[in-house]
Amino acid sequence: MATRLVRSLLAAANVDNPQAQYLLGLCLYRGRGVGKDLREALRWLFKSSSAGHMRSAYAIMHIHREEHHDPVELEKAVESANRAEEVTFPDHPNLVAEYSDKNQQTRLCQILYAEAVAMHNGGNLTEAARLFLTAAKYGHKISQSRISNMYKTGEGVPANSGAALYWSETAKSDRPLL
Repeated sequence: MATRLVRSLLAAANVDNPQAQYLLGLCLYRGRGVGKDLREALRWLFKSSSAGHMRSAYAIMHIHREEHHDPVELEKAVESANRAEEVTFPDHPNLVAEYSDKNQQTRLCQILYAEAVAMHNGGNLTEAARLFLTAAKYGHKISQSRISNMYKTGEGVPANSGAALYWSETAKSDRPLL
């Protein structure tokens, strides 16, 4: 039985929303809100990565390392990641590579969080949401909670109960993001 979050993600994923496809893939891989299904998780992640969603390609590579999956799929994931990086960061270095050291990532999250709080307090809610979301993707728990609340209330971002629930659950979890 799928949860309301998974049903919402499935509806958005079926209309070619790469972020929803990515989140649905993660739910299926981890067995969150639905039974764990590696094949179906990879299907949605590949669909998302082929649309240029960089984190999907990284998730596929992570799954390959964890599950020892087909090397052809790993090669496709690497190719998708390279293509997505070219599209997403044409003039900028990849933040994940630039801040691959855990201490640097922690410091980056602290900076992003402090800037997001300043933006939020100054009334620039859209920019605050963008910064909270970036820190949340690095695994910063307070930012995950803040972006969850922003999605719940529609503050700075369109209200999205599925994203709010996802970030709320992620903030409570001790499992790292992919």
